[in-house]
Amino acid sequence: MDTIRAQRILAIDVGSVRVGLALSDELLLTAQPLDVLPRRPQKKLIQQIKEIVKKNNVGTVVVGLPLNLKGEETLSTTDARQFAERLKRNLPDVQIILWDERMTTSASESLL
Repeated sequence: MDTIRAQRILAIDVGSVRVGLALSDELLLTAQPLDVLPRRPQKKLIQQIKEIVKKNNVGTVVVGLPLNLKGEETLSTTDARQFAERLKRNLPDVQIILWDERMTTSASESLL
């Protein structure tokens, strides 16, 4: 008998030099750091993410959207949006979500 597995969530923090990855557990209760990959070459990075998605049964990718504290877009915001669009083109069967990451570090630290 086949087992039913929930599709996991992959979170991506896009930096100018490196890209941080975190992966949810199968119950979607927690996420753990997975890897830090070099941003360049872009084609290799996208391929590595595609392999991680396939290997880990990922159904949703969440890309951090770095807005400033006033909620305004910056150059980093534009970069994250463009990266998310590349993922959408390369992972057509995966839901790609942009997530406002303002205050997430503060929230995480207060939970700890």
